[in-house]
Amino acid sequence: MSELYCPLPPRDQDILRFRSQYGANLGSVFVLGPQLSNSIPREDPAGSSELQFLKKSIASNGLEETRRKWETHWLSALSDDDLIWLKDVAKCRTLRLPLSFYSLGPLFCLGTAFEGEPSQVYHSCWNIVKHLIEKCRYHGIGILIDFHTSSSGINLCANAENRTVARDCVAFLAQEVTFHGMSGVVGLSISSGCESASDMCECYDEVLKIARAIDQSLLIYIDDGQEKSKQQVFGGCKSAIPQFRADFLNGTVQMPSCLTIPQAHVREKTKQATAEQSHFREKASSQTTSSWSPHQRQSFTHGWDLGYSDALRFFGAAIQGILPPRDGADKISALEPWIGQRKRDIQPAQLDEDPSAWEDGLRRGIDDFYKFVGI
Repeated sequence: MSELYCPLPPRDQDILRFRSQYGANLGSVFVLGPQLSNSIPREDPAGSSELQFLKKSIASNGLEETRRKWETHWLSALSDDDLIWLKDVAKCRTLRLPLSFYSLGPLFCLGTAFEGEPSQVYHSCWNIVKHLIEKCRYHGIGILIDFHTSSSGINLCANAENRTVARDCVAFLAQEVTFHGMSGVVGLSISSGCESASDMCECYDEVLKIARAIDQSLLIYIDDGQEKSKQQVFGGCKSAIPQFRADFLNGTVQMPSCLTIPQAHVREKTKQATAEQSHFREKASSQTTSSWSPHQRQSFTHGWDLGYSDALRFFGAAIQGILPPRDGADKISALEPWIGQRKRDIQPAQLDEDPSAWEDGLRRGIDDFYKFVGI
């Protein structure tokens, strides 16, 4: 392929988003305050206790003392020792980070029960969240933002007025991720617990359209426990960190085998795969259907080269300086979204490629690479 043809290679953001996801749930730190810090949001579906504790603390200790207490709670969410253990021992790739509308600050509390003093407690919450995301990114750990539409007894999808809040929150999150360099965010999950509402799917459709209008490459997941939503659910993160650590140590949690490959082996396989690329390309091209035209074969070859090169870049990201150095290799897991992303990058029809043959080549190139390296 010529340099003019090639799209940019996968960025660090792409690798974080589209690779195999494995890790833990950060828990309720930014949704439930210090008194309820040992549970995750869906264990308390009503969630009304958060607002009650806020009001009680403000009445007893004052707004400033309450804010300091909550901010101390958020700042202790993930210690340096936790991060090092997650990165080097558990080989964690991703953390799920639950948030609610009040986690984003007072502006998103207008018209809700949090308006006024309770909302002021969350004035710095989003900035603390962003700092945590950047800290994780420095260690090569991506963050799934898990936005809860049902918190503190308020279901944002239940009526038109609250749905405006949901839309504003999702738009804000998508804009922050897209336009403020938050490359450590791997996607946005929209969660509602198990509460149902007659127009829940309509609410999901609205927030999905908003997010995709801002950034088509931002992966969006719907997790409401209801078959009717029929949206992709993110399954890459396990239990909250203390339970994840216990499960890991007793062998209950099994990490993907590709994450245990030593750096030296990744480096050697990367070198071999690069040297063998032209051989595998010729072999794949020779196995295409005899009815194809030369144009279709060329399109297949272009797609194959791109797929193979993409998989190679994911595989060696930690030894090539794209991501922080660590053992293990990354693999394209969200295959269909990645292919969709590459179609938007390259727009094969506009480059006079045969779209079907080009996509066949892209898929075959990715598959051939993983067969060679054995993952």
